[in-house]
Order: sequence, then C-alpha cells, then structure tokens
Amino acid sequence: MRAKIILSVLALSLAFITSAQDLKESEVPAGLLEAFKKEHPNVRGVEWERDGAYYKVEFKRDSRDQEIWYDDKGQILRSKEDITVAELPEAVAVSIKKNYHQFKTDDIEKWTEGRAITYKVELKSSDGDRNVIFDKNGQVLVDVMD
Repeated sequence: MRAKIILSVLALSLAFITSAQDLKESEVPAGLLEAFKKEHPNVRGVEWERDGAYYKVEFKRDSRDQEIWYDDKGQILRSKEDITVAELPEAVAVSIKKNYHQFKTDDIEKWTEGRAITYKVELKSSDGDRNVIFDKNGQVLVDVMD
C-alpha cells in the first residue's frame, strides 16, 4: 500500500510538471474565474496557467504562496499551500523531531488531492539537504537527498 501511495504521488507530480502556458484573466473560463474569486476574494498576485487539460492558479494569501489546479469543469484536482511548523499535524512534527533531529526545517508545503493530504518538508543541515514527504500520520512517503 505504501509503495502504491508513493508511486501515485510521484506520477501525479510529474503529470503537473509539464510545460504550462501563461493565461490572461480574460482567457480563463468565466465560471472557473467566478468560482475562484468567490472562494478567494482577498488574494494578491494572481497568475493563471493552462497545462494541457488543467488550469493552475498561483496566488498569495497573507504573504503565503498557494496554488490550485482545476480541471476543465472547475473541479479542484490538487492544491498546495505554504504552511509553518506550528501548522504541521502533531504526528508529522514528532516524526521530524525523532528521525531528522539534526536538520533544520526550511520550507513546508501542504498538498491536498481529494481526501489525501501530504506534507513536503525541506530539511537543511551542514551535511546536506533533504526533501521529505509525510502523510498526515507522520509516515515518511518519500525521502530524497537534495
């Protein structure tokens, strides 16, 4: 099961990394744009991209970067938001403290896809950096030296 989750995370990540085309707001479907503005009325730095069948919007809320991927029908496929250490689930924080105590936590991203939530944590040390993906229970899904 763990291998299946890891492969799914990696495959979906690769699917979203292909080249994207920047869009003007006027090129975004009206229903999608309206829904986004209704859900996120007070955001800044909004940038839209089209990547194959997907629409991606990047924006800042309270000085934090966020991204949302939509399908052609305006359904959210995936989202990513920067979070702080204090916002990590306790199980993830405990796992970091136990297994990566020699590292300093750098950037943290919360990824949501359907009901699945993962946390990508960049860890830094004098010996090298790591990118670690945790599930909400603190289980390490991916651990890669940077």
